[in-house]
Amino acid sequence: MTMAEKHTNNDLENKICTFLNDKEDGATALQIAKGVGLKKASDVNSVLYRLEKTGQLFRNSDQPPIWSRQKRSAATVKNSQPTDALAEELKKMMLSDGKSNGMKSYHLAAKLNVPRSEVNKCLHGLSRSGEVKRLGETSLWKVDETNGGGRLIKYKGEFQDCSIELKEDSRFFRDFELVSVLGAGGFGCVVKAKHKLDGKIYAVKILENTIKASREVKALAMLKHPNIVSYYTSWDEEAFWINEFNDDDSTTSSQYPTDSEQRDSCSSANGAENSGRDLSCLFIQMEFCEKGTLNDWIKKRNEGTKNKFKKALHMFRQIVSGVEYIHSEGHIHRDLKPENVFIGEDETVKIGDFGHVTITSSSPVSRTSETGTLIYMSPEQTEMVYDKKTDIFALGLICFEILWKMPTVSEKLKLFENLRRQIFPEDFKNKYATEHHIIRKMLSQTPAERPDVKEIAKYLEDFLLRNSTALEQKSA
Repeated sequence: MTMAEKHTNNDLENKICTFLNDKEDGATALQIAKGVGLKKASDVNSVLYRLEKTGQLFRNSDQPPIWSRQKRSAATVKNSQPTDALAEELKKMMLSDGKSNGMKSYHLAAKLNVPRSEVNKCLHGLSRSGEVKRLGETSLWKVDETNGGGRLIKYKGEFQDCSIELKEDSRFFRDFELVSVLGAGGFGCVVKAKHKLDGKIYAVKILENTIKASREVKALAMLKHPNIVSYYTSWDEEAFWINEFNDDDSTTSSQYPTDSEQRDSCSSANGAENSGRDLSCLFIQMEFCEKGTLNDWIKKRNEGTKNKFKKALHMFRQIVSGVEYIHSEGHIHRDLKPENVFIGEDETVKIGDFGHVTITSSSPVSRTSETGTLIYMSPEQTEMVYDKKTDIFALGLICFEILWKMPTVSEKLKLFENLRRQIFPEDFKNKYATEHHIIRKMLSQTPAERPDVKEIAKYLEDFLLRNSTALEQKSA
């Protein structure tokens, strides 16, 4: 480290210590960063931990952690949870005096004649339980206007944190009991929910109410097929939304995260530090598939010893059947991949996630750039001029993936890169000569050279009828 860098670090350490000298209740990393003129928590994290090692700072076990100049005793930490009486007084005060614009903690402390440190502890506790919220990145606090607190749907994932606050009288919480959060992404989140009236389990997708979301609902409502996830209903309602990707410098992630790498559904999210926004959200109630995704099945197969060739081919036939129906109804899915294929309790395979669906055409036309997942995209899809044959390319990659074990992500990326150049593993060509032939055609660089989905369906029917003995041998 140069002398200039040391001087800069020392200066930042002094600024942080000076800032915290006036904060008897401590502050989060983001609050500290703002207080010393920086933008993000990651701008000060390394310095905070260095100061902790030298005994100049202390942090508690809250999420996010609270940093202070004094060490808090176990009793103090334990008592940092809001007492019922003070919590109710704070909420009443915010609902009366701060109903529109919110209130600052020191105003609340003065009005209630309570130490500011106790008010701050109580507010942070209420924030973690979802009863109050901070307005953006300000120091103003506010309660839901309806009845003193909204209800949170929280998710902490490997690559995505999500926190959605709904009003207590929202249709979702009126009709459903939240079971768990299945996953989150840039689109929003999907939850597993039990309907209070019929007692059945459903998947409910929650996303911003946009033209794209409306297009997904219309497609789901129109497409009715045994190999398509069933749609039941949809509605919109207001929500306060915090939804951001983790950008911790210490996190290294695959370019293509998978569902099973998500974790801790319904947990307290780090997003509590981040500003949110009021949004009109669309709720889509769909069929819940008990056995997860095709991606989950592939992972278990990769970890096992059995090949499961026969089952894989029967599953692929169902996927092809679903795509054949989608194309016959004048649509292109545009985001076919194992994560968007689901498996029901009776082993029926169903295609879902129609967020990228579009209308098909008799000839290639220019389309939008929001075209799906890069690793499964056809060559022409990235150029935004394509037709329904783009789905065939993705089907070719899926077919290869359910037949051939690829234990690691790096191995999968390398093999997929080769497949795009028509380079197949020699062992695969020897063991799956017939399958290799059809997959190679599906992965043709030129869309016109790819078979249409009806040809693929006929091939599968003929092959499965003719080769029952061969299927058993390949599955051994």
